Amino acid sequence: MEAANRLTDLFVSMNTLADRGKLFRVIQLLYALLGLKFSDEAVLVATHPDALDYFLFSFTCDFGEIIKDYIAEAN
Repeated sequence: MEAANRLTDLFVSMNTLADRGKLFRVIQLLYALLGLKFSDEAVLVATHPDALDYFLFSFTCDFGEIIKDYIAEAN
């Protein structure tokens, strides 16, 4: 749970104009660490500011929901 909270804090704190590109690369790294393929189409998101903004917002929300579900199942 501590790791999930730290990741959530990281996603929220790095979601700034200055750090969005870095945050996108962190998410790509997490995919790689989990052995998941980051689609070629998703890589293109980083080249479009509005798409990147939406992707990061959606990813952070989805991550939060997944963690809530995980906690509910664990209890």
